[in-house]
Order: sequence, then C-alpha cells, then structure tokens
Amino acid sequence: MNRSTRAAWRLTEAALLPPLMRQLKGEPLGPDDRPGQIAGLLQILRLDPAFVDLARALLDPDPTASRARFSAQWPEALKRLPTQGHHHLALLNIRWGWDALAQPGANPASLWERGLRHLSPVLADPAYLTEIALASGTPESADGLNLDLAEWIFEPHGQSLMDGVDDAGLGATEGLSHHWRVLAEGPALLCGHGDALLRQQVELICGQWRRQFVDRAMAVAAERARPVEPTSATPEELAAPFKILLDLKRVSGFDEHASIWALETAVAWSWPLFNIKDTARLQGLLDAARPFVQHVEALLLRGGGAFGRNSLCADYLLFAADFVPYEEQHAWFRRALEVCPGHRNSRLMLSYNLLNKARAELVKAESTSPLEELGILNAAQAIEAARRAQTLLDEVEEIFPQNERLPETRERLARVCEKLKVPPSQAPPAG
Repeated sequence: MNRSTRAAWRLTEAALLPPLMRQLKGEPLGPDDRPGQIAGLLQILRLDPAFVDLARALLDPDPTASRARFSAQWPEALKRLPTQGHHHLALLNIRWGWDALAQPGANPASLWERGLRHLSPVLADPAYLTEIALASGTPESADGLNLDLAEWIFEPHGQSLMDGVDDAGLGATEGLSHHWRVLAEGPALLCGHGDALLRQQVELICGQWRRQFVDRAMAVAAERARPVEPTSATPEELAAPFKILLDLKRVSGFDEHASIWALETAVAWSWPLFNIKDTARLQGLLDAARPFVQHVEALLLRGGGAFGRNSLCADYLLFAADFVPYEEQHAWFRRALEVCPGHRNSRLMLSYNLLNKARAELVKAESTSPLEELGILNAAQAIEAARRAQTLLDEVEEIFPQNERLPETRERLARVCEKLKVPPSQAPPAG
C-alpha cells in the first residue's frame, strides 16, 4: 500500500469507525468509547463484497435511515465474516458488557451473551486457534486453547459471584444475577458449533462456579442461624438466614439444597415457638421461610427432588394453617395430607375440620321441620343438610377413625334422621 493509498484509507477510517461502532453498540458513543479499537474489524470488512453498501449505510446523514440500511445488510455480512472478524466482535461485546456492569439500568448479560456467540466460531476453528498459538509463541498450546479461552472468559464471572458474598450476606443481587446468567447459559452459547466434549468441559467449569457460589451463600446463612435460640431471638435474628437465601434466590433461582435447609430450619425453630404460644414470632418465621417451603412442596408433589422431606413439609403447612382464616384451613390440611399421606397430625387436623363442617350441617338440619306448613325449612332441605353431614362424617372415619368426637356426632346424626323419618343410608344426594 503506497503513501497516498494509506492516507486515503486513514480518511476512510476516520469517517467510518465512529458510525460503525455506534451501530454495533446500538446507542450513542460515550466519552470512553474509542472507535480506533475496531480498526482491525473495519480492515476485515473492507474485503467484504458488500463493503461499499455498508459504508454508504454508515455515512447516511439521516440517523434513522442509516440504522435501517445498516441493519438490513449486517446479517448477511456476518454470515461472510471470517473467524478473525468474529474474534474482534467477541472481545468488543465482552468489554462493553463489563463497562455496562457499572451503569444503572444497563443489561451487561445481553452484551456478554452476544460476545459469547461471536466467540463460538473462534473456538470451533482449529486453524485459527493454531494461528493464535503460533502468534503468541506457544505452538504447543494450540490443542487445548479452546478450553483455555473458555476458562479465561468465565473465571471473572465466577470470581465476581464469589466476591459478592461476605459475612453479611449477598451484595448487589442485580449485578450478581448477570454473572449467574452468563455461567448458566454461556456453555450453550459458546459451544454452539457441535463440539460436544468442549461443551461438557465448559459446563463442568461453569457448574462448579455456580455450586461454589450457592454453597458459600448457604454457609453464611448457616452461620447466621448457628447462635439463634428461637424462644429468645428477635424477629430480625429469626429472619436473617432466610433473607440471605432470598437474596440467593434472586440471583440464581431456587436451589433444592437451600430450600431443604430453609424448611428444616423453619420447622425446628417453629416447635419451641409453638409450644410457648409465641404467635407473633412464629408467624414471622413462617413468612420468612414460605417461598422455600413452597419450592420443596412443588418438588415433592412432582417427584422432582427433596425426597424424604414430606413429613417436615406437612409440619410446616400445619403450623402455617393457624394463621389463615378458618374457612381456608381446610385447603391447608389437604395440602399437608397430599404432600405426606401418612402424616398423622394432618389426618387429625383435617378430620376435626371435616367434623366441624358436619356439625354445622347438623345445626341446619336440627333447626328445620319436616312440616312444610310451618315455613321454617322444608323437609327436603333438612334431608340435604343431614346427607351432607353424613358424607362429611364418612370422610372423617376414612381419614382418622380415632377422632374422639366421631361417635357422639354419629349419634347426633342418627337422631336428626330419625326426626326426619329418613334413615341416614337412604338420604338422597344433596342438591
């Protein structure tokens, strides 16, 4: 390239680099943006058959038209882009992602993911990796360079997660959630070109970082819980470990081990509070643990994990039922029995709930008269109430035949049916 050609190209770079970076970034450039960083990318695009059209789109004085023209041509240009061009775009987007991390409202994870998509063809190109190894003076590293690059990309995200947990719990969960998302979704994005072995290795690396982060957060929660004596602890002390796990959940979603720990801790602390009838602190404790218990309950009901925690889950549901309106308790007892069919206390509580409903129906039947002319309640309505009572008592007997109030209520039903001159077994279906 002679002097005049170089001078012309410098003028071209000066004109094209800022709008190209602006189009790639998707927003106006800031004071820290340096368009010269993508000079190598522009050199590569210069060889593209549609370079003139791309350049005209970038130089369009109408910003809206420029964006539309560039967006229409860029996907096809990407398909023709050589590996080195994708390498440029990968590093550019990864750098932008880290810059965006400190900007409120920004979404660095989307930039990192875009960078991983561009890095994917780089890791899948052995010839290009060999060129990199030769250029760095370490040709022997070519064979494992794809994995080394993957570790280099993901390690800062893993370390950021670990650094985000201290003795007080988790820091800014929004930032940590971006790092988690990269470690969770990154292997598929980075290894999307069919290298199954590389993907397994990268998934293992990212999985280890995620597990270490969860384990560290759980260790902090356990340390907060260790000195707690439920009957003398403040509401804040009771809730503190669960707050750490809630922050963890905001970052990583529910974790089975964390939810099980929360359930076990909540039930263990609930018993002494229940025994001393400290309803205020008990309710606060149950509220703090509720999201994790619901997760365990869902796992148990679909057979997806938390195996063996059925009884503990039912215990929690019975404690929690004390703090819902009476008419809603029936559903909570049903839930407890569904999650743990053999749970004795659930059967006991549900049986009394059903028995109380039966007694309410008997009150209706006892206050009616089979003599329709009295205008109180006709015989058919009385029989319906008696029949509903019988159905409820039959269910009580099936669920918990040891219910001490069952025999006397059966006798009461018999007296009502005798008054109505209809044997209980012959009472027609209600309604």
